[in-house]
Amino acid sequence: MIKSKRGQLFSLPFIYIFGIIVAALILAFGFSSILKLTKTVDEASLSKSVEGLREKVDFYYTLEPGSKKQFKLDSSIKLPSKIEQACFVKPKSPLTSQLPDSSLAPLIQNSNYNLYFLPLTSFKNTRFLVKNLEPKTNPLCIKTTGFLSFTLETKATPEKVYVELSQNN
Repeated sequence: MIKSKRGQLFSLPFIYIFGIIVAALILAFGFSSILKLTKTVDEASLSKSVEGLREKVDFYYTLEPGSKKQFKLDSSIKLPSKIEQACFVKPKSPLTSQLPDSSLAPLIQNSNYNLYFLPLTSFKNTRFLVKNLEPKTNPLCIKTTGFLSFTLETKATPEKVYVELSQNN
């Protein structure tokens, strides 16, 4: 019969406690990593949506004035669920309709961005510039439920050519 030493009997609980602490640290680190990854995926999805809109505007900018099409940014370009509205504005121009968020007013007056996603606190960057894009009304805010539905039309004036964005009916 093998006799165990006295010190071995007392070291076993310490091994179990150490194992539990290590497992808890691994779970906590894994959970925080998953949360960070989810947030990064949503930010990338938002950037991809804006890039898709820029591509469509660039394409319509090169077409004849009067070219028009309805779009729905959905399956291939999905907006994150945190986004409630997309507001298109004409920077540094007088407002012709009501703003959905009062904190948006100073931002519009002091910047060159023409696309804002609400709520403004949903991501690090919720302001974007889409060149040659102007909304039909200033601002034009469209409610989103995972997608964005709108119409693009190429317009021309003696001073400039631009793509006008309006809300689908």
